[in-house]
Amino acid sequence: MSRSAKPRKRKPAPQRSKLPRYVVKLHDDDFFDEEDAEALRFDNFDDAVECCADLNIPFFVDAGNKKLVFWFVRVDDEGYPEIARCTEREFATILAGISAGGMYCPECGTVHWPDGVPRPSDASPFCRHFSAGKPLA
Repeated sequence: MSRSAKPRKRKPAPQRSKLPRYVVKLHDDDFFDEEDAEALRFDNFDDAVECCADLNIPFFVDAGNKKLVFWFVRVDDEGYPEIARCTEREFATILAGISAGGMYCPECGTVHWPDGVPRPSDASPFCRHFSAGKPLA
C-alpha cells in the first residue's frame, strides 16, 4: 500500500507569551492590591532569585508553565539565597495558614504560630513542613 501524496498537517506550535517568564510583584507593606502592584519580569531564573534575595521579597511566580509555580526565596546566615518550589495548591494551603493567624518569617523561612492560634490540620507536605517550624530546603 502506498502513502498518500498529501503532506501531513503539522500542529501549530503553542504560542509563547512575549513577556518574560518569571514575575516578581512589588507590594507596599501597608497596601496589597494585585491590580496596582508593580511587577518585575525576568527571563532568567537566577536573576529573579537574586532580585527577591536583594529586596527581601519572600517569593516569585513562574508564569511559564501551564500551572503556576511559586518559588520561595530566603537568604541563609552566610548570605546565600535558598529556594523552595511550591505548587499553586500548596501555596493556597500556606496562604490559608497565614490567613488563619500564622505569620511567615522571611528571615528563618518558617511560619510562626502565636500562642492560642491552632495550626491547620491540612495534610499537604508544605503545611506539615511549615507547621513543624522547619526552614525552607
